[in-house]
Amino acid sequence: MTLEEIVCKLAARPVAALTPAGPYDPALSAVIHASNCSPLLKAGLLLWNDDLDASHRLSQQIDTPTGSYWHAIMHRREPDYWNSKYWFRLVGEHPAMLRIAQEANTTLRTMPWLAGGRYNPLAFVDACQKTERADVRAAELAPLQAFQMLEIRILIEHTRAMSGA
Repeated sequence: MTLEEIVCKLAARPVAALTPAGPYDPALSAVIHASNCSPLLKAGLLLWNDDLDASHRLSQQIDTPTGSYWHAIMHRREPDYWNSKYWFRLVGEHPAMLRIAQEANTTLRTMPWLAGGRYNPLAFVDACQKTERADVRAAELAPLQAFQMLEIRILIEHTRAMSGA
């Protein structure tokens, strides 16, 4: 399976849970591992496939802002919110965040993590943490899940561009 086929399969999947129970498609994780793309891109693709453990094994070894970004998202989805915030602080102002904010502002502009036309990942972690309440409704989850998928898709595109894939 080519990288483009992997990306198309993941882009066509249903919206992912904020905290997945396990890989979306375990067979696809094997395909991603066997691909010839960079470990950084594999970490992102595995995360998009909800394979948190496999993504974590890769991202924790990549000492770059983008590696830290994948690591931060993985911990947010685990959920380990404090650890996610730690990694987002290491990321700082990532170049992908501007595009994420621009695209998200067209549909989600009133969300607290998008204040002033900028993406605040720490505020998004807080919003995800609030969904652990027992009384959370699907309508409250939907914008968070949609934003998470947008964030992952754009960070994949950024990672692909960085690696020339």
